Amino acid sequence: AVSEYCQQLESVNFGGCELLTDSSVVALAKHCPQLVSTSFSGCDRLTDRSIMTLAEHCPLECVGFNRCAQLTDGAVMALAKYCSQLRVLAFAGCPFLTNASVSALQQGCPKLLHVSGIPGFPGGGN
Repeated sequence: AVSEYCQQLESVNFGGCELLTDSSVVALAKHCPQLVSTSFSGCDRLTDRSIMTLAEHCPLECVGFNRCAQLTDGAVMALAKYCSQLRVLAFAGCPFLTNASVSALQQGCPKLLHVSGIPGFPGGGN
């Protein structure tokens, strides 16, 4: 409901909203195409689907998905593919992330200043 009425929204923080689902994040991404900053830390029901949809629909610059335990390298790869303006990326406490997405981030996101939670990324280990 928020997403339908706040189409100019640029920043959201749903940190700790443990019951938040992919369908809610997908609706947010599709209705709020100006989102540049998001935090979903601790929203452990979210899957790659949420991040992939956000990446495809929003010009993200700063994202936080710490302790979103279901996320995989697929989510990071989508960010690298669609979000070339990314500056800050936080995935600490996401156990399924590996160094497989490091080169994609380095090539697709040249403006990255800070990365946490991605093994193998300079300064990005858990």
